[in-house]
Amino acid sequence: MLAGLVVPFVLGHWWRSRVSAAAAAASIAVGVALRLVLFALTPTFYGADNTLLHIPNEVFGAGFDGWPTLICPVVSLAVFVAVALLAPRPAPAAPQHEVPAPAEP
Repeated sequence: MLAGLVVPFVLGHWWRSRVSAAAAAASIAVGVALRLVLFALTPTFYGADNTLLHIPNEVFGAGFDGWPTLICPVVSLAVFVAVALLAPRPAPAAPQHEVPAPAEP
């Protein structure tokens, strides 16, 4: 959840002028996908053996354990900011004008 949802949640409240559904969707997709890929490539998960889903490789060892939790939100933040800056700004909401009630005869 941290990898994909914290960035759109925080920036959705803090940076309202540039937030868009495209930026949030891209940030969530990249953050969650990267976290799952790094989980599958890391042989340990917070000190315990990763017996759930591990793909043996020579790149990531037990020393990489814990880093995906920090890396994924940073990548998610970068994607959010990039998409938000490259996408056109959302149109501001039109002001609501009240129509005066007709005068009573």
